[in-house]
Amino acid sequence: MNSGAVLFVALAGISTFCASAFVAPTFSEIAYVVESQNAEGEDDGTSRSYALINIAFAFGFIVGSLLGGYLYTAIGVMWLYILLGVIFLIFTPYVFMFTGERGKFIVRSNQEK
Repeated sequence: MNSGAVLFVALAGISTFCASAFVAPTFSEIAYVVESQNAEGEDDGTSRSYALINIAFAFGFIVGSLLGGYLYTAIGVMWLYILLGVIFLIFTPYVFMFTGERGKFIVRSNQEK
């Protein structure tokens, strides 16, 4: 296997892992934000917030496929994966800034059942 193929497989694996690792914490964060913004017993709009994130995913798949195909023909597959990695690195700090309760990164509930 040549070095280009090894790098391609490594970058494809890393980008796939990062994309799939995004889903679980995103949905739990959406539930937390919706719960924190609404009073007890109020219609919280959880289903609406999940619908909006699904619309965003669908829009991303449509636009991403078209843009990815264009960029593949314009700059090639290697630069496409490098661009994707740079985008992941740029947006990683924002994930840490906007995740969890304000001022705390991980909050565990101490309530006993």
